[in-house]
Amino acid sequence: SCLFFIDKISTKKYNITNTIFIQYFMTCPMSDVAERLDAFVSAAADLASKVDSEVADRENDPRSMCFWNIRNRALISQEIVGFYGKAWDGDESTGDEMSERMMVVTRDMFVDVVSSVEKAARDCMRLYESSGIKAKASEQGGRMYLRDIMVASRELGYIDGKELEAWDRILLMRNLTIHNNSVSDRSDVFVLGDLRISMRPNRMMKGPPSTFVILSSETLMLFYRWLMSVHRKRRNGSEGALGGLLSKESDGMERGHGYRRPVLRKRSGPRMRQRQDGGGPPG
Repeated sequence: SCLFFIDKISTKKYNITNTIFIQYFMTCPMSDVAERLDAFVSAAADLASKVDSEVADRENDPRSMCFWNIRNRALISQEIVGFYGKAWDGDESTGDEMSERMMVVTRDMFVDVVSSVEKAARDCMRLYESSGIKAKASEQGGRMYLRDIMVASRELGYIDGKELEAWDRILLMRNLTIHNNSVSDRSDVFVLGDLRISMRPNRMMKGPPSTFVILSSETLMLFYRWLMSVHRKRRNGSEGALGGLLSKESDGMERGHGYRRPVLRKRSGPRMRQRQDGGGPPG
């Protein structure tokens, strides 16, 4: 098991584009990514069911639909990585190509996860009007982005400073991945939980093969904690001067709002429902 640095590979030979290059042991990346993906799919399904039973109060509720959408997107990534695992014969000379493919698949999943969360967070502003978050996040005018929502949530006490810092790190990685071809614009060591990514100005970032699965998992849990914090304060009537409880009739969210509950599918089941995300400029 030799130590290998992908940033020394010819990008012409392998047509490498828009990924975080990785440093890894040739014998372990595939199994680690697959195991983390398995856990991520299960966690997304568990949280979706939990939000369905404890939070959702309408058909096609956007709060639980976000988690089901992420679960379905993660399942697609799990299936593709599983296919690569079966297709690879263990030949170390092609291991770098296989790892690159896994990084592309999980990178796209991470971007979709953040987009789904951003869309759901904006939808929640209609459902939790009395939380004060929307008013605070809109003070500067213009379109409201995910970071605006989280900064306002921190100022109003729905999340703490560490959680806001984690959101900032995730959004930084999302933006560098999408808008800067995964090239760092600063000298830093990105740390989020047990994840560490080396960042040097004008150089491709380097992290473990499971980088984007870890980032996706952290994003999922951060959004769940934020949602439950906002929901519980509304339910318990602890919003104080921010206002009373928001009734279902006056929440401004049209019933359905374009969502449809996905059907849980097995690995060989029907195709995933169409993704619904926020898209748009960076958070």
